[in-house]
Order: sequence, then C-alpha cells, then structure tokens
Amino acid sequence: MAAEVSFPLLKLPIDELLHAMRLMEIIDLLKLSFLSRRSKNHVTSLNLKADPIRVHLHRSVDIRCRFNRVSFYCFFKMKHKDDVPTIVKKPGTIYFRDPVTSKLYSWNSTKYSKIRDWLDHIATIFHEENPRIDFDANASRFDFNWIYEQFKKPSHLYVDHTGSAEYNKKVLKMLKPTEKLVAWFDCFENQRAPQSILNQNLDDLVLLCEVGREKELFLNDLLCCTSKKLSLRQVVFSQKSINTFIKLWILGSNPRLELFSIKFFPREMISYETILKRIRFEPVPEDRLRSLEFYSGEMYSMRGGRDIWRLDGTKATVFICGHFPRQCFVFSVWHDS
Repeated sequence: MAAEVSFPLLKLPIDELLHAMRLMEIIDLLKLSFLSRRSKNHVTSLNLKADPIRVHLHRSVDIRCRFNRVSFYCFFKMKHKDDVPTIVKKPGTIYFRDPVTSKLYSWNSTKYSKIRDWLDHIATIFHEENPRIDFDANASRFDFNWIYEQFKKPSHLYVDHTGSAEYNKKVLKMLKPTEKLVAWFDCFENQRAPQSILNQNLDDLVLLCEVGREKELFLNDLLCCTSKKLSLRQVVFSQKSINTFIKLWILGSNPRLELFSIKFFPREMISYETILKRIRFEPVPEDRLRSLEFYSGEMYSMRGGRDIWRLDGTKATVFICGHFPRQCFVFSVWHDS
C-alpha cells in the first residue's frame, strides 16, 4: 500500500500559504482553523464573509453558514428526555458535513465548553459579528435559561411556533434582536402582534402567516410600528386601511419608516384609484426603475408607481405589483431625496 503523501502547508512562506488557502474549499478551511491558534488566525486573515451565520434550534442545535458558492452546517449530537428541558453541557464534539461529498466529519476540543464557544470560533473566522438565531418547531425542548445565557442579544431573530405558547412568549419577551425580527403570527398570544413587538425600533420587522390561515393586522397596530422596514406576508389588510395609513403618514405618522410592503391575497383587486383616493399624487413613468431591498435581502427593480409627499416635503412612492388574486403593495420613503 502506498504511503499517504503529506504536504507541509503551514511551513510555507506566508504569501504562498495564503495563496494556497484561497484555493481550498470552505469546509477544509474550517477544519484547518481548528488545528491551532496560528492556523485559526491564518484562516481569519483571508477575510471570508459568511452571509449569514445562523444558529438553528429545532430537534437539535445547528450552526449554519452560507457563502456565495456553498453552504454547510455543523451540529451537536444530543439526547432529549421526556418532560425535561434539555441543557447541552460541555459539547466537546462538533460534527459537520462536507457539502460536496456529504462526508461527515467531527472535531473534539476540551477548551470549548459551550456551544457559544464553537459559534464564536466560526463567527470569528468568517467575520460575522452577531449571528442570527432561529427558533423552529420543537425548540421548546431546550431549557430557556440555557438558551438565554448562550444567545442574549442576537442581531437577527427568527421565531416560528416552538411547540409551546409559553415558550414563544419567553423568546419574544427576553431575546431582543438589535436589527431584525421575523415572526409568525402563530407565535403571538391570540395570534395578534403585540405592541411590544411593533415598537422595538428595529431596522427590519417581518410578520408572516401561512397561506389559508391569514390574520388581520389592524390600522392601529401599523401606526404603532417604529421599524424602518415592515414586511407583511399573507396578512389581511384592507384597501381602506391602506388609504387611511397613507393619509396619516402624510400628516407625520411612522416617521422612521423607509419601506412597507404587503404580499397577500386581497379580497378584491388593489388599485391606485382606491388606495390613493383623495390623495394628491404624480404618476411615475413606467420606464423608470427603482431598486429596493426587501426583507429577504434581495434587490428588486420596481417599475413606475405613484409619487406622494408628506407635509414636511418627504417623498414616497406607492407601487402595486402582481396580478389578482396575488398582489403586492409597496410603500417606499425617500428620506434623502
């Protein structure tokens, strides 16, 4: 049997070493970063940026990373006991799967005594200052105090129904995201968004419903919103309420708002004539395109629309897109115009 050929990668001159590392796959760089502090620093110096890094809580705890050309996830093996909240003590082994070959790898470490330690390592080498935290079905199996200790102030928080209404309430009350919240209406008591969620001064607030289980967002709820971006999906909101909201915005409501969108199945076809009734506007030429960034982070080019103005001179554009019965209302404020 031929002997395995080794290559003294870390003994190369620094420029040649970094060049060789830039040719390596992401999963191999992850493995290399675990070897030593020096190798971790070398991987970090490549300035690779994950977008985003997510901690996904469901039946287990996963750390998921996405790059332009590849994604991978790491996980920790654990056992749940019936009726006993799970605390992951001293997770000394992390598992990760090669996204190309599907081969499973594991790495042991005695210096990492918490999942947060592993997360910080991955976040450091891939330059993600504050990873996103996702709560999904079955996340209520985990002891909440343990979760809170690990992930107190996420930048982004995603909350689906965890399997327990009380657990949902704790997550939404205690874990305050600094930038973005995505939440399903099923997580809210009485399935109505509370004011404590609407007035958090977030950069981005996204509220979702399942198709066929649409919930209503009331005008007073919308006026309480202090986020820069508000996205509603499959939410019931009447054309009359849209018209009233725009009139109140003209008078000065929702001063932080930059982008408001509703993607839904309206009960009747949305029209500019109805939502802009008794509001002064100017049609925008259909050949004029404006790029907007929606909650998914993707950029979309919006065509035409109607320009309106607030009393202080701030301009906004109203867009209607899609075809009945699936339409989208978009309200974009141009604070710098």
